[in-house]
Amino acid sequence: MTLPPLDVLSVKIPVSDLAVSRAWYQRVFELREEMEWPDGDGVVRGIGFSGLGAVTLALREHPAAAAATDGFGFLNVKVPGEEDLDACAAHLDALGIMHTPVISAARGRLVGFHDPDGHELSFYAETHQDGVRSDAVRTVRVAGGGATAPDAEPAAFQARVGS
Repeated sequence: MTLPPLDVLSVKIPVSDLAVSRAWYQRVFELREEMEWPDGDGVVRGIGFSGLGAVTLALREHPAAAAATDGFGFLNVKVPGEEDLDACAAHLDALGIMHTPVISAARGRLVGFHDPDGHELSFYAETHQDGVRSDAVRTVRVAGGGATAPDAEPAAFQARVGS
């Protein structure tokens, strides 16, 4: 059986403090609040934003999951072109958010930074639509030692920058 065409509907990121992250993500990505999810006790612990194309960005207050995923990269936000990355860096500077310089990545160039919980994020300009840069990937191995697919985490971004 073949799957129908697929597309990403939403991305959910765990956060330790919804109020802090809600304001931070709204400022950084200029998002619009679309929905809230209260728990059974009536306390809102989830929020959904629009403003990233057709993808809903959801934040869910879950301190243990946020701590467990510190340093994990959940989201690369695509910008129209490499020339837009300087404006993204200036936007982060204006907000007082530390970031990498423009660096090479698997399929282009990016400016990397961290959210209040230490999750890796980036503004990403895709410059290699036909595959990946050979100097930015390595082969991923699965159980049994067989090579399967490229891993596209640029080494330069593995050094943590503050948020």
